[in-house]
Amino acid sequence: MKKGFTLVELSIVLIIIGLLVGGILVGQSLINSAKVQKTVKELSAFDAATRLFASKYKNQMPGDSKFFAPQGNGNRAIYEGSEVRNYFTHLSAGVSLVDQKNKPYNATNQPVLSIDSAAKAYNPILMINVNQLDAAKGFRHFYWYRSSTAPYGMGGYAAQDPAKPGDIFALDAKFDDGKPFAGDIYVTTYGTYTTDKCGVYNVTGGSYETNNSFVCTVWIAIGITDNAVASVKWPPS
Repeated sequence: MKKGFTLVELSIVLIIIGLLVGGILVGQSLINSAKVQKTVKELSAFDAATRLFASKYKNQMPGDSKFFAPQGNGNRAIYEGSEVRNYFTHLSAGVSLVDQKNKPYNATNQPVLSIDSAAKAYNPILMINVNQLDAAKGFRHFYWYRSSTAPYGMGGYAAQDPAKPGDIFALDAKFDDGKPFAGDIYVTTYGTYTTDKCGVYNVTGGSYETNNSFVCTVWIAIGITDNAVASVKWPPS
């Protein structure tokens, strides 16, 4: 006759399982926190590089500059498709910005943020765009984090949203107001300006839906770590 487990033995097993699960969750939380902190450093580096570029090249913006090929039109508005693609190309050429493998950025080697990309079949990519996501602040330049089946994320290819609401909230809370539809960090879904799955309009500016598995596209105002860069508006004055 087989001997069964006593209540004490079962309790010990449950405690051990609980400790293991708790340790895994804590470990995952630390990993996510480290990725967010690394993303903060990446955005700070891009802002600093943009400020240095403008100071070296007659206050022109990368991508829009006439000093580097492919040339922009020099009006300080990063808006046309070629200017969007060449933002980081100009930064690499002008101030020697390189990726983690020490390779210069170009139209087919764009930055990727350290926060997880949930759309694994797509290429996460950091782009630049102009948008009026806050009517009170007018049109501004944004880092636009999205995914695409194209290595450079431009038209004619399928696109997807790359980032999880919880990761974006951590960035938003550190840099901005912690709200998905206000301030200098926004979430959207591809092809739209708002979504009730990344955040909800339960309060002014909304709140993040951090407990679901939905993914979002992220808009982060250029210069969010550097007010001198943030002052650049579109259209230029």
